[in-house]
Amino acid sequence: MHVIGSDAGNMIAEAAIAMEFGASSEDIARTCHAHPTLPEAVKEAALAVAKRAIHSDGFAKKAGSPAFAGDDSGVWGDDG
Repeated sequence: MHVIGSDAGNMIAEAAIAMEFGASSEDIARTCHAHPTLPEAVKEAALAVAKRAIHSDGFAKKAGSPAFAGDDSGVWGDDG
């Protein structure tokens, strides 16, 4: 992983934790991230893997989408 920027340390910390624990994109997406913060982009990227990104045009911008509504239940197709 390569990150360059003024707040790179926070992004690296997010990725390092995920890598250390072998987190999947689903695991990252289900993790609570403070808003507004740069590491929140890691969650957004994880949601994008399942085409559920909240802040990207063309993904989860449908009314009633669990990710768009802020409700992560059922996002990954498992209602339990």
